[in-house]
Amino acid sequence: MPRSSEFSDFEKGIIIGYHKCGRSLRDISSDLKYPKSTVAYVIKKWKVSGDCRNVPRVGRPTKLGDRDRRVLTREIRKNRTQPMALTREEFQQASGSIVSMNIILKEAHLHGFHGRAAAHKPLITKSNRAARLSGAKAHRNWTVDQWKRILWSEESSLTLYRNPDVNEYSILEIQMENKFENQVSCHDKAEKAFLESAEYSEEIYEENL
Repeated sequence: MPRSSEFSDFEKGIIIGYHKCGRSLRDISSDLKYPKSTVAYVIKKWKVSGDCRNVPRVGRPTKLGDRDRRVLTREIRKNRTQPMALTREEFQQASGSIVSMNIILKEAHLHGFHGRAAAHKPLITKSNRAARLSGAKAHRNWTVDQWKRILWSEESSLTLYRNPDVNEYSILEIQMENKFENQVSCHDKAEKAFLESAEYSEEIYEENL
């Protein structure tokens, strides 16, 4: 969550002006659209010290401004799966600000972006192999016209091997990328893909008997 901005001396002066006119905390908060707790804090500080102006901060100011943070957020969202080192280079080219990797990671975490590892897709279970083999044998002699009568999903996939790689992702929304995942098209390629799957399932099934 982005850090909140500090009230300016002018905004605090408006609150004190409302208070001097006899307005209540609720009225001031409602008219100025400020949190009631903030209004109470400004008035209390003015009553105790007689001054509510912002004092200079101790230490080095933040390296990135509001505009830099917006640019960084935009660059991360362009490609959420690329390494942060590349995101840092693109950010520096877009904003002109030279910052370290630690600052980039810190700001990314503050805005809700975190590294996540994609989970493995489970292998075909023994019951799945038996069901595939049984279905393949039952439809071994089907013609292309018979296969065309079946509604095939465009998003169906067939994974025969486990992907040994673990992909690192740099954002909240994670998408699986499997090198060994083959998309099975509908109609003309349906029969071929199904029979190849059946042959493989039969070999694996016989090996595990």
